[in-house]
Amino acid sequence: MSSTSWFPLAVEVAARSNPVAGIIGVVVGVLVVIGLITAFAVGHRRKADEPPPPPPGQPGQDSWSTPEQRADEEQRGER
Repeated sequence: MSSTSWFPLAVEVAARSNPVAGIIGVVVGVLVVIGLITAFAVGHRRKADEPPPPPPGQPGQDSWSTPEQRADEEQRGER
């Protein structure tokens, strides 16, 4: 037993007492890894679908200015 973590040691002890317990431990570990990879892929895909942020210095679409105010600002050259 050269493992330094308690989890592989626990799986090894369980596998010696009952081989099915060792298989279950490996299956659970593989399922956790698959779940983490899937969560990363879904998060990456959702992040890619988000619209880019507005350029600096320009108000976003959710700003409090009205179309009339924006037209006035454009005429005065404030943008």
